[in-house]
Amino acid sequence: MKTLLEIEKYAKDNYVPIARKDFVSFLIDKIKDNNYHDVLEIGSAIGYTTIQLALLKDVYVTTIEYDENRYQLCLENIRDFNVEDKV
Repeated sequence: MKTLLEIEKYAKDNYVPIARKDFVSFLIDKIKDNNYHDVLEIGSAIGYTTIQLALLKDVYVTTIEYDENRYQLCLENIRDFNVEDKV
């Protein structure tokens, strides 16, 4: 997957829970407003929110995913977005 839209489509087609766009926007606003640099995410699924947070300047994400298949897909998506150094 190369775009966020492709990740969204994959999630919808495969019943993978991801955060809604308005919630991701809310998180991004809170991170920026409070000048946070480190984020802990529990349940990365396929990396949708992880990637968007890691794309922010000076923000680093620690994320945990229990499901092995989702974890592998998350890693692939993180590589596609070239944010491995921030996750």
